[in-house]
Amino acid sequence: MEEKNKKVTVIVPVHDAQEYLDEMLQSVLNQSYREMEVLLIENGSGDQSLQLCRRWEQKDDRIRVYQEEICGIGKARNRGMREAQGEYLCFVDADDYFSDLHILDKMIRILEQTGADLAVCNYVRLWKERLLPAAGHEHFSILRPDSEDFRFQGFFSVGTLAYVWGKVYRKSFLTDHEIHFSDLEYGEDKVFNMQCYACGARYAFLEDRGYVYRNNEQSVMHNQNVHSGWLDAAHYFNAWTNDWAGKDQDRQKQSVYCRELIAYLIFFGAFFDAKESDKKGYRGRRAVHRMLKCYGRDELGHRCFLSLLRGVRSKMLSQRMWKWMLFAFSAGMSFHLYAVLALGIRFLIRHRVDEQLSDTGLREAQ
Repeated sequence: MEEKNKKVTVIVPVHDAQEYLDEMLQSVLNQSYREMEVLLIENGSGDQSLQLCRRWEQKDDRIRVYQEEICGIGKARNRGMREAQGEYLCFVDADDYFSDLHILDKMIRILEQTGADLAVCNYVRLWKERLLPAAGHEHFSILRPDSEDFRFQGFFSVGTLAYVWGKVYRKSFLTDHEIHFSDLEYGEDKVFNMQCYACGARYAFLEDRGYVYRNNEQSVMHNQNVHSGWLDAAHYFNAWTNDWAGKDQDRQKQSVYCRELIAYLIFFGAFFDAKESDKKGYRGRRAVHRMLKCYGRDELGHRCFLSLLRGVRSKMLSQRMWKWMLFAFSAGMSFHLYAVLALGIRFLIRHRVDEQLSDTGLREAQ
């Protein structure tokens, strides 16, 4: 079979996205790679999203629409995976779009050339009408996949590997390893990709910025409760790791890497949940203190902070700033110094240091 005839399935969960559907679908259907199907999984919208999906279905025979009750983005994507007929899978959020008309062709071509399971491109964030190039994967993508820096940068400090968009997956890899999305309300994409990593996914990287991620303040991510779900994601991945590793010696060796991913997930979750508490709690230091205590009293969270404090593997990181932050924050959490940490986090927020820790850096004052 020729390379051009290998079909890709583009899976798009749709929920209250009428404002963005046209732009997203035009960017998908205009791709130079033509052998595709587009599955729109309409997920209990209260606006005109379903009607728009049906209109597009009538206009282009590559589109199929499926209806689901309100079930969460993970279940919607799972429905798309079950219905997919393509050899490759690509996940797109309904409020995002492709910025490169050739990006699907490039990602599928590199999968064919390398035999990889997962192709990854760089991306741009659209934030309040401004396009902000996100931190690229140029530095960690050249590292050994089993290195601490690859995992830490890939899933956290840079974060490109944490998202399911901006990628093309070989469907047979996901099927063979029985990888699917969880019911988590937040972090289901991180867990999905961590499972791919644990199962030995081979990566192929493109330097092209082919995907635009919209920081939509009406999205699921921006409408979480103060406790966003990072902790739930860590518990889910921890349980999955235990079941997956079982008594298999090779998997148990690989599960050591999973434990580090869980610890980093707890660390970043505690920091960013505390940050959101400061913004949403309206009680300043008390709200941050309360959130940190939630993580510190959690059994898994406590174990992870003790592990990071010992720093057996995090000492292998090349970025000194992150090594210092992991040690200092974990020490504070391990010894229950929540008040001190709350002051420190509020200081970082007031001086916008936290923005420098994101993949887009400092933003203009609003």
